[in-house]
Amino acid sequence: MIKDKIKKENGISLISLIIVVLALLILTNIIIYNAKDNLRIGKLKEMQNDIGNLRDKISSFYTANGKIPAKLVYHNSEAIEKIRAAGVISDSVDTGEFLVIDLSALENLTLNKGEDYKLIKDKSELTEEDKQYTDLYIINEASHNIFYVAGVTIDNETFYTDYEAVDADKASVDLKYVDNVKIPEGFYYVGGSKEEGLVISDVQGDDLENTKRGNQFVWVPVENISNFHTIEGYASEQLQSRLANCAEPYTNGYVEEVAEYNAMKKSVERNKGFYIGRFETGKDNAGNVVVQKDVSVYNNVPWGNSMTDIENTTNTQGKTGAVKLAKNFTVEKTSYNDSVTSTLCYGVQWDVALKFIDPSYEGFVKNSSEKGWHSNNYSAGNPEHRTGIDLGENKSNCLKNIYDMAGNVWEWTMEVYSTDKRINRGGGYNQAGDAYSASFRNTYDSIPTDSNDSLGFRITLYLNSEEENWSPVYDKQGIYQDKNGDTAYIPANFQASRKNGENTINEGLVVKDLNGNEFVWVPVNDINEFERTVGYYNNTLQDLSNYTEPYTNGYSTEVSDYEAMVESVKNKHGFYCR
Repeated sequence: MIKDKIKKENGISLISLIIVVLALLILTNIIIYNAKDNLRIGKLKEMQNDIGNLRDKISSFYTANGKIPAKLVYHNSEAIEKIRAAGVISDSVDTGEFLVIDLSALENLTLNKGEDYKLIKDKSELTEEDKQYTDLYIINEASHNIFYVAGVTIDNETFYTDYEAVDADKASVDLKYVDNVKIPEGFYYVGGSKEEGLVISDVQGDDLENTKRGNQFVWVPVENISNFHTIEGYASEQLQSRLANCAEPYTNGYVEEVAEYNAMKKSVERNKGFYIGRFETGKDNAGNVVVQKDVSVYNNVPWGNSMTDIENTTNTQGKTGAVKLAKNFTVEKTSYNDSVTSTLCYGVQWDVALKFIDPSYEGFVKNSSEKGWHSNNYSAGNPEHRTGIDLGENKSNCLKNIYDMAGNVWEWTMEVYSTDKRINRGGGYNQAGDAYSASFRNTYDSIPTDSNDSLGFRITLYLNSEEENWSPVYDKQGIYQDKNGDTAYIPANFQASRKNGENTINEGLVVKDLNGNEFVWVPVNDINEFERTVGYYNNTLQDLSNYTEPYTNGYSTEVSDYEAMVESVKNKHGFYCR
């Protein structure tokens, strides 16, 4: 009986032991699995922290230097295809080359991974043999998205960056520079390069086909300001003599013109270039000024009466002039946030753009027959097709990503030939391209109030600095005209604000003096309205009978000062208050 009890107890102990051992094995496996899982998650966190750190450092470097710290192209297509297969590379966003991040260019940088960079940093280029190096961080030159080549694998899923596949199409940064060219606020990089024509648009996600209908502009590089000058064109005596009479800038009553030209030139020197409309200026279905493909050209437009009256108000057709339309283009775009100033294309800008397109100045510039809409290369039976339908239609007329610098329509410029003539360029659809090439200066039909279906214009942009949120300093008193056509008097040695909300009369035009003191213009259109306004105090009409203005109590000049002030308000239709 005792033996049976012992056997029974021993049997129970053995089963219990087996159960305990199995439980311990299961628990041990769980602990080991969790430990491995936590280790993998820890490695993923390390990679994500590295990428966040790199993004901050690269952003600072990019802002300071206008380029990303990367130069070695990463040619390991197999590794890149693995990253693409994970869904984090976007065909519409990550459009540039993949480059190895130059870690040595980034100060105070601490990383958990990326040790292979030490082995390749001194190479001038990577070869097929360098495929073995995957402990690297690479960056896409177009999107600035960062990837870890080796990746971190958890449960058969490999992670290469710090965002998920669903966010791939919206993971790009807002590029501020491409090829050291500044992308102004409110614009986005579209494509191209500084050498082949760098294109920007004011609509994000736009492309070179302009499918998103943004206004597009092309960068014209000017590496040395000494190259920013009027070019004679192919030297014929006729052109030389004509050019001798051309003036830019000029003064004929518009006191800002010289100062604005100088501001534009200063911007070109500082930024080493400017933007020019990719297309001739067009008009959308609502009649708005646009720089887009596949719209009707804004033709049949006059230059304007003069620089003091840039609308064509004296013409019976009553059309707004090209100068005002061009100047107002950026004024009305709040998204640009005063980052650029628009003007009608200056003659020197036209010349430099042609030099960019045709450096030898012997081909396209001399004979534009094959690269523009001219009478010797379109069907005479369909002339209306050449007067503005489908801007940017023919890609053969696109050079350095700029369309129709020759032909289609003549384009007004800011150049003046005489007191009663302005200059238009590029030839028209009804002239031959060999006789009226892209460089030709037309002065025959250039009366500023004239308009016809073969006259259009092109807009240019120059980049503003903070100081250029103000107009140039008025060297003498003058008249300021805002986008609504309202005017204000500007004293000498003052500047007018260009900021939205501060640059129109009805919102309160702001000016400042040389010491930075700011004042607001108060318009007085009728001097009879310039009288004491009855005020209220505790809802009771104030008794003004004891108040006099001017007054006489020993201040002998008070009456004369008051009368002078009223006369000034009457003559200038307003005054400034601080």
